[in-house]
Amino acid sequence: MKKLVLIFVVLTLVVAAAILFYNRVERAPAGAELVPDSTLLFAAIPDFPLARQEFQGTPLYALWREPEVQAFLEKPLAALQAANGKKDDSPDLTQLLDLLQGEVFLAVTGFTVSPKPNATVVLGADLKLRKPQALLYLKLYEHQLAKYAPQAKVAKKKHLGTEYTIIEAGPGQTLTHAFFGSMWVATSDEETMHDLIAHDTGNAGIDSPSLAASARYRNALSRLAEPHAARAFINVEELVRR
Repeated sequence: MKKLVLIFVVLTLVVAAAILFYNRVERAPAGAELVPDSTLLFAAIPDFPLARQEFQGTPLYALWREPEVQAFLEKPLAALQAANGKKDDSPDLTQLLDLLQGEVFLAVTGFTVSPKPNATVVLGADLKLRKPQALLYLKLYEHQLAKYAPQAKVAKKKHLGTEYTIIEAGPGQTLTHAFFGSMWVATSDEETMHDLIAHDTGNAGIDSPSLAASARYRNALSRLAEPHAARAFINVEELVRR
């Protein structure tokens, strides 16, 4: 009898540990902690599900849901999906939006004018417990990329102990992405990804602070009313300097 009780207790602990492991919430850095203080534009939605819920109560969303508007957009959206290689088993827009469970941010960290205009862009989204689902979508995307765009190159790399993926679809068409805890981040070039990893791992150095450490950014945040659904910061001084 004692053995049965002991076995039951052990099994209960194992199941509980498995549940806790599966449902654990990984650390997600704030977007402003990853990008450099020289970032030109930083826009963020601190709580995407809440902002999405509030947006659904606006007149703009009601207009979007009108049958006439949906009918008008049906063909252009279908053509856009076809142009992007949308397959039946690929996630649709609603499924992708459901992945976003925390902060979502967009940053422009640099730009060049010559030989052609180009901006360095960083996109981040905290997925929290939806991370396993996002990993499946990424695997599906890589599989479809190999099938329908065999010229594209996908490689796994590491920098300062953090693994990231680099996708080269063609000349000048590079995308890198990685997970920082539950925060998924994509960049338009590999050097920027290295900078983000350096900030996340504490290897950026005192001469390369993050935007979160910028006095100008902190001053701008202090003027915002709480709570706020979204925020945007334009680094005017850096733009003028460049």
